[in-house]
Amino acid sequence: MVRVTFRGLTKLRHSTWPGTPTLDLPAQTRLADVASLLRGNYHCCGGTSFRRERQDGRRRTLYLGPFYDRKYATEKLEVSTDRPSSFRERCINVDDTFIYFASLEKGSGELTARLGDHESREKEKIIIDDRLELTFHRTLRMPDDDKIHPLPASRGTFPLYNVNAFTSQLPEHITKRGGVFFPMWQREALWINFNNRDSSTYYAIRVNIGHINAISGLDIYEKTDKQDYVVVPGQKWLDGIAVGPGLVRQFVAMPLGSGYTVEGQISGKECFGGIQIEIIPSYDEHRYKFTHEDTRGSYVGMDEHRTPRDYRLNGGDTVTMAAVPSGPRICDFLDGEESVGGMETIYLEVHCSCYPLSGGALETREIPLHSHPKILQEMGIAAGGKLVQDVVQDRLPKRIWNTGRARLVNIHILNPPDFEDVTHIVPPETPITTEEYLAASIPFFAVEEDPDQRLGGSTALAGVESISAMDEHVGVHDGSSTEFDPLKPKRCGTCAVRLCDCIIRPCNHQFCHMCIKAVASPGTSTQPGREGRRCPICSTGIYHIAGFSAPMNLPGEETFKVNVPVIMLEVEDGRAAFESVVEMRL
Repeated sequence: MVRVTFRGLTKLRHSTWPGTPTLDLPAQTRLADVASLLRGNYHCCGGTSFRRERQDGRRRTLYLGPFYDRKYATEKLEVSTDRPSSFRERCINVDDTFIYFASLEKGSGELTARLGDHESREKEKIIIDDRLELTFHRTLRMPDDDKIHPLPASRGTFPLYNVNAFTSQLPEHITKRGGVFFPMWQREALWINFNNRDSSTYYAIRVNIGHINAISGLDIYEKTDKQDYVVVPGQKWLDGIAVGPGLVRQFVAMPLGSGYTVEGQISGKECFGGIQIEIIPSYDEHRYKFTHEDTRGSYVGMDEHRTPRDYRLNGGDTVTMAAVPSGPRICDFLDGEESVGGMETIYLEVHCSCYPLSGGALETREIPLHSHPKILQEMGIAAGGKLVQDVVQDRLPKRIWNTGRARLVNIHILNPPDFEDVTHIVPPETPITTEEYLAASIPFFAVEEDPDQRLGGSTALAGVESISAMDEHVGVHDGSSTEFDPLKPKRCGTCAVRLCDCIIRPCNHQFCHMCIKAVASPGTSTQPGREGRRCPICSTGIYHIAGFSAPMNLPGEETFKVNVPVIMLEVEDGRAAFESVVEMRL
């Protein structure tokens, strides 16, 4: 064992570790494993390096990136202009990157995707490659007004269900696409959380809503030379469509056929709905070191993200390849005369750096599955209120993405009554109201803004009408009518401030959730004519009160005053971790 003290670290706010930790570690411990351990408690990124400085002034710095020593065996690669790259034949095509060539050693299969165990909380996660976790969070729908708002907290995650488990109950177009599904009320909001269990692999994630890219506003199959994806680690969550620098419009569910969705407004039709998430992993880095002997007999190191052509090599030229060991270890800091058993503490300075450059366009691949007929009300994603959120620029090498392993996961959204018909599972109740959220003093959140690291937003998405604006165009109808069409917004006849979101049975009069509370608790069955249980419009006895929408005020009545704290988060913090309260640009 070697006792190591790490200097130069900055603690995360939630960490209980000391500012300068000392650990007893086996001499063979990889520095990559040390970095992973430190990342849970200190600010460390992918480019971490460690330096030992002795009392006599001698220094040695080791990086988590390429670690190469001539004592390791080397092999020759032939550069070819007319043959594909082959690891077995030790041949690299002049236009293939070295990192792509190295990936051919163990082949390239599609990513795995699974739902977590339904016996645990992992049932609410999509797990990709046993590393990347995607969760979908219920949240407060923020005011759809002219103001810019902070991020609302999670009110729990949506339960996810595998399409393959319900093929006899779901329609053919859903079973063919496969994936997962969950229930969501119209006018309910969500945000997506990304968690990567293994920081050695990066993921480029394209979020599409009804086949419209949530970053670029382009069709899912339309290519672009601009970044149309988020990078994980890096982007912790996404709350809406990117409409401007540091600005998104909240993801809010609306029924297909209503004309409100982003898909409907941009493409002119509502065919797909739901969410389609494409995941592209990075290549495994630093497995081999590549060099080339120049005309002077010197070995020139070659960036694994570049190609032989980038170095002006031609067919028949050779490249030297050496296997990189598993990475630098603690013992690599020790000299031959130092005895591990008799050592005192060694001191290592920790330094962090980030990758340069930006990524390019990604390919889309879709995975089909089975079939069966049924008509359901599916939900799409519309644009809600404005939130402060950066979409972080990709700073990784642009050739790092292994598009051959890409996978697209379909997430279908059903309205709650149809979800219950399919699964026989009672869906979650309508979400928390604004009044309940504020009364409970639940905080709002914001990540410290970094204008130099953000994308600029999409012109196409900036032109999408919000739900409140669409309500004005469609027109709000009188709530006194018994005609029920959940796609048409109705004014509550009692308060005239909120839209109707509940319906009374059997008379079919509709009210907002606040006004109906004065009559009966939602979801209760009562005997007709009972005192206090009559419709306030027609006096008919109430059998049942059913919700059909998340609460929403009339257009122009959306603003509320925030009298609860806005919490400033460090980028590395979770959404529920906080310490300081700051004033936001509301």
